[in-house]
Amino acid sequence: LGGFWKLLQIEETATEKVIDKRDEDRFWAIQLKLISIEKGLGRFQHIGDSLFIQMITATEKPKEYGLYNPSDERFRVNHLDRNRMILQSKDAVLTFRKF
Repeated sequence: LGGFWKLLQIEETATEKVIDKRDEDRFWAIQLKLISIEKGLGRFQHIGDSLFIQMITATEKPKEYGLYNPSDERFRVNHLDRNRMILQSKDAVLTFRKF
């Protein structure tokens, strides 16, 4: 899970709208138990097929990074290997590639 992940796509659950982020520089940096998103810093726990994120300092536009509940975000890990990650929350499905 650790590394630098580029957000490629957000698929919003409620509207089924697919937002292409491939041409934007939207990254999640993950190391040890910390996550850095834009100028925000948070903690995370990866337990089984779940990822829990609590942002300590908020990013300015959390939805642009796939965070709809940044103070208590919960994801199901649909896919994770050394190149790709797919996360699903109640609000969206996020697709990443390792950078």
